[in-house]
Amino acid sequence: MIRLICIIFFVVIVSSIGNNLLSQKEDYNWVLGTAGKDNRPTEPYGNFIMSFDNESLLMKRIVSEAKMYNTNSVISNAEGLLQLYSNGYLVFGNNHKALPGLEEINRDSYWWRITGYPFNQAILILQDPGHKNQYYLIYCYDAKPPDNNDTIIRTNILRASLVNLEIPINPIVIYKDKDIHLGKFGVGEITATRHANGRDWWIVIPKRYSKDLFVFLLDPKGIQFSHEQSFDLPSASGGLGQACFSPDGSSYALGNIHGKYRLGGYLELFDFDRCKGILSRKRVIPVSDSVGFGGLAFSTNNKFLYFATQVVLWRVDATLDNPELSKIKIDTFQGNINDPFGCTFNQLLLGADGKIYVASDGTNLCMSVLEEPNNDSGLDIGWTQNGIILPTYNRGSIPNLPNFRLGPMDGSECDSLGINNIPLARFRHRQDSIDILKFQFTDLSSYEVKEWYWDFGDGIQSRDKNPIHQYSKQGLYHVCLKVKNENGEDLKCKDIYLGVNSFKQTQKEIGIDIWNEGNQLIIQINNYYPKNLRLQLFNVQGKLIEEKRLYYGLQTFSVEHYPQGIYYYQMEDQGVKVKSGKVIKAD
Repeated sequence: MIRLICIIFFVVIVSSIGNNLLSQKEDYNWVLGTAGKDNRPTEPYGNFIMSFDNESLLMKRIVSEAKMYNTNSVISNAEGLLQLYSNGYLVFGNNHKALPGLEEINRDSYWWRITGYPFNQAILILQDPGHKNQYYLIYCYDAKPPDNNDTIIRTNILRASLVNLEIPINPIVIYKDKDIHLGKFGVGEITATRHANGRDWWIVIPKRYSKDLFVFLLDPKGIQFSHEQSFDLPSASGGLGQACFSPDGSSYALGNIHGKYRLGGYLELFDFDRCKGILSRKRVIPVSDSVGFGGLAFSTNNKFLYFATQVVLWRVDATLDNPELSKIKIDTFQGNINDPFGCTFNQLLLGADGKIYVASDGTNLCMSVLEEPNNDSGLDIGWTQNGIILPTYNRGSIPNLPNFRLGPMDGSECDSLGINNIPLARFRHRQDSIDILKFQFTDLSSYEVKEWYWDFGDGIQSRDKNPIHQYSKQGLYHVCLKVKNENGEDLKCKDIYLGVNSFKQTQKEIGIDIWNEGNQLIIQINNYYPKNLRLQLFNVQGKLIEEKRLYYGLQTFSVEHYPQGIYYYQMEDQGVKVKSGKVIKAD
């Protein structure tokens, strides 16, 4: 048998946490990339960061020593500065180099390789409740099998390691691989939610090939076993799927494919008591797809659960006693399931911008996205299959992240630490695809907001949570959202540059990035909404060979039908030359 061991890994910076809620931007940076080949600047091999600074997705390539596989966890500090990340067998600092003393962890693991652990959610990084910059990493270790092994899954010990990062460039490893708890854990699906006191964490890990679940408590004294819960309804908890909590921590979902693939699997839904750590009201939805379970994620309003096999994306209403009655098919994979570079569906993750991102199971340059997962209509959720072209190949990876912006349950018996839900204002905006003066504003605020006050910068205000606003003309608009509850208020403001002439009102430059990856030309417009921005592409003879209209955000188009060589581009909006340059298409 192969004996697998689940490990909790601590990273410590000595500093105490006060009564204020500090968690804000810990999930604002995702590190992804290639599992095999090293960084190649002229080819799409290496690593990149998906950043959600200002609640808007930005992507950029990085030079990192990391090789990323399915296992991935990353954490930033409250200000959104990257702290560390891991692929399960190596830990990397914010300089993207292996941390001294942690160049190799789990070195005697049966699965060990520098490319990382190959299972979903086999790592989870959590901030220590007793220290501002202290972190726990939960990951899995497996011993080599004896001659009479009958299965490759033997995750039997929860372990901990400790390192001090008070000086990040000089970490001090205090201990590692310390046994915490014995149990038959699943190979992955480690997830957590905030305790109702607003400080501690509940950690839930499925029991291997069982209907039971392990629950652990992380508080300033460390991690400790809380209880094990048993349920009667069927389960398929080998760990080959994904688990997550709803953003408010009131629901827990677990998806697994059965050990025998032809039998399909199960989606399991539970209510969760953040005060006592108790799971209840288990509901089961059979998953008949024998290709494999992909992943799952809740919408920001906690109502909808999206889940995917490798080839079909579904949605259910998680609040119902029988959620299967609400199941609707969102989409089916459009491609060849046997293509190793096909953008099938795998892990899902709710981003800091309120969108749900769908990573693919394999090595590819694409990711799918749900832009409006809260919408009741399954037809109006902003779903785009393969809608994001990545800077480098990604090997089925997406970070395992809890909701860091969750406070105490005010008025509950566990609300005993004097921590208040002080509102945190956040929002994003989206331009209408037809009317460039029309915008949808989406509230992303946290900590029990009760009132919303919008100022659109043109003399018009709104008290709606997610208003739609029509501007009368192009220009620079200073948009602010103030949110309130009985504990306080917070203000967030952003500038909207609407039309190229809006930059005449400021010294700020128009931010546009353009690069090519393989047969795709990628353009990212970062800070302004064009009226009629046109991209013109010329060959070396100066002949116009392509013209495209561009919009705010990330967009791509294929240059597969053009031969390798140098191409020149020019971008123009309303007679104003915005950007020009050249791109090189390699083999």
